[in-house]
Amino acid sequence: MKLLFTGDFFYDHADQNEDIKAIAAYFKEKKYCPVINYEGVYAPDASYRPIKKRGVRLAQNPKSIGILTELGTVAVMLSNNHTMDYGENGLRDTIAALDNAGIKTAGAGKNLEEACCPAIIKEKNGDTAIFNFGWKEEETVYASERSGGCAPRDNELILTIIRRFTKENPDTRIIPVMHWGFEYSMYPMPFDIELADKLCEIDQVKMVIGHHTHCPQPYEIRHGKPVFYSLGNFYFAGQRDGYDKQFPSEIKNLCDYGLMVEYDTEDNTFRTLTIMYDRTEKKSVILDESPFPEKMPGEDYRSEVYRKLVKEGSMKGSPVLGTDKIKNMIVLARFNFWRSRVGRTLKLFCHLTPKSV
Repeated sequence: MKLLFTGDFFYDHADQNEDIKAIAAYFKEKKYCPVINYEGVYAPDASYRPIKKRGVRLAQNPKSIGILTELGTVAVMLSNNHTMDYGENGLRDTIAALDNAGIKTAGAGKNLEEACCPAIIKEKNGDTAIFNFGWKEEETVYASERSGGCAPRDNELILTIIRRFTKENPDTRIIPVMHWGFEYSMYPMPFDIELADKLCEIDQVKMVIGHHTHCPQPYEIRHGKPVFYSLGNFYFAGQRDGYDKQFPSEIKNLCDYGLMVEYDTEDNTFRTLTIMYDRTEKKSVILDESPFPEKMPGEDYRSEVYRKLVKEGSMKGSPVLGTDKIKNMIVLARFNFWRSRVGRTLKLFCHLTPKSV
């Protein structure tokens, strides 16, 4: 089987676009089995109560399920910052719609135990378990023992769950999919690289996949296994023209590009493809020749040189989280204050108040 991991998918159009039909035909020709990150809630109506959050709330068009089916999707990842945009009712109906379409899910559920369960892809030559975890600092709402939500991006929890799973399922391949990092960041933080390294130490883990940043990030090989820190956007429908960040790189608008990773479960090999949004033609196309992927810089991810690189490659001025848990807590507390309503108001007040002479 050829699993194809893609980045963020969101579909808000009422009809099927011609470019998505062409992509579906290409997937079918190549016999791909896509694993897609589903950003947003399926068909919320007036009965859904939106949650309070900093960012936008995303509602998928009902057509999105049919499009996933046409793409040949075998599983979707749900642990992200939009799955809970319309509360537990939205989550419940999203999972139900995907289940009715025969599409497996991972990363969210009615409680913590269900949210942390993998999507199991069964084959004659062995099963593949795909786990999915998202990060609360970017508004992923975590499940608890008694409430629905997403699987937490927590190092100890993730490693405990996956290590326990390997003991109970010693012949199953494992692929963790992470929704992590800050948006519009060109490079992964040391905080995320450290977790990827520990995951790759587990024998049954075959690769690590990441997304959320809305731009592709470089990849690297750790313990003989590929780590794709961010695949960027796959297909964001009506939102595609809104991604206009200009990055300090040879390709200025990295948000127009997305990586796709083909993983052949029979021979344990991988290769990458690139999808690009053509702003002139207003359509997404799969490129024959790709400018990606780029390998990670050679610097030690714990070094100041690398931290500076991450900082310079952040288009939102986000902090750089390292490998010290206590320092990260302090940095995040400060950052979250300044991006809170109180912090934003205070920053605006300080900016508008004339400096004393």
